Amino acid sequence: MNPRTLSLVTTAFALVLASRSALAQDGAPPPQWVGAGHYEISGLDLTPGGAQLVTCSSIDETIKVWNTADGSFVRTLTGPIGGVQDIALSPDGTRLVSGGEVAFGGNVSAMLIWDLASGTITQQLSPANNLIFAVDWSPVDDLVAAGDQANAVRIWNATTGALVRTLALDSLCPGVAFDASGEHLVTASRQLARIWDLRSGQLMVTLSGHTKHVLATAWSDDGARVATCSNDGSSKIWNAATGDLVRTLTLDSLCPGVAFDATGERLVTASRQLARTWDAGGAPGGSFEGHQGDVTSAMFGPRGLVITTSTDGTARIWDPASQQPLDAFVHPDSVEEGDVSADRSLLASRSGHRVYLWRLDPVVARSRARALIDALPLVLRDGALVRKH
Repeated sequence: MNPRTLSLVTTAFALVLASRSALAQDGAPPPQWVGAGHYEISGLDLTPGGAQLVTCSSIDETIKVWNTADGSFVRTLTGPIGGVQDIALSPDGTRLVSGGEVAFGGNVSAMLIWDLASGTITQQLSPANNLIFAVDWSPVDDLVAAGDQANAVRIWNATTGALVRTLALDSLCPGVAFDASGEHLVTASRQLARIWDLRSGQLMVTLSGHTKHVLATAWSDDGARVATCSNDGSSKIWNAATGDLVRTLTLDSLCPGVAFDATGERLVTASRQLARTWDAGGAPGGSFEGHQGDVTSAMFGPRGLVITTSTDGTARIWDPASQQPLDAFVHPDSVEEGDVSADRSLLASRSGHRVYLWRLDPVVARSRARALIDALPLVLRDGALVRKH
């Protein structure tokens, strides 16, 4: 773990309700609520229905659960555990897998299954005696995966605790992700990404071509494509079945985030102060410019809207047609991460010691709507909208 300066958060929780009338005014809307209580937040996840938000900390060694409807605090999951690096919720939102450090002098695994309703540990997964960097829960099976410091990815049955597979790598693994079918897993290590068949445990394809470390991966919803992004200044789209490179997306800087939309027909990348959209074949779409700091994550919201977070202390919603911002959600500090609920109605953002929840249903003021319409590449001619020349 890198040494970090700690500052105690004295306010355990603050609640700010967003009024519908505020959204109709010019200017940034307020958050639905703001929660704190950690020394530092290392990860977050929303339950599939968006009813609860879970946060974790690698510093204070706790996991916290919140209700999203009113921001009420539910409970702290804690015990003789080490710092928590990453978390993932089960498909039904009733259980949680956490991965992180092994507590010094303790006998508790670094990989744990929790029951959210009771706050108890239901399984200690073994072997897990190395630092866990990343975890994921299969969307269809009762399987969880973890990438660790020991150059391996391990997969367990979350109910029985049985080790199902061990996938050997040549370096530590900071990223793992199941596809929508739960039959395949993509792993990231150094300059490579690999796709594995979980039924056989065999390596299907190795995705090679990046010249520096792979920072993030994403599956298309149909499992046909995988996108990778790297600090070599590029993102790549791959055929998941053959491993063939579909397209290299050349960016102007390292790429910390990439995501497909729900249809799998578009993806969004982040680099420097920009987010860009592309079609599934790699043809450029829109460019979303306006942040005053680096974009830290990019994703799709409701109705295909683009969502970005940035070190400038804002999260923004963008209209994909005009490439103009609809709203800017203001935070007091740099925004390190964002996560959208499965129904894309909520955005949870992590900034400093706090997590913020926002409703992604902005009501645009008339003056803003006029500006957006004027920015569209369309003109009314003979009673029909046609593209401007």
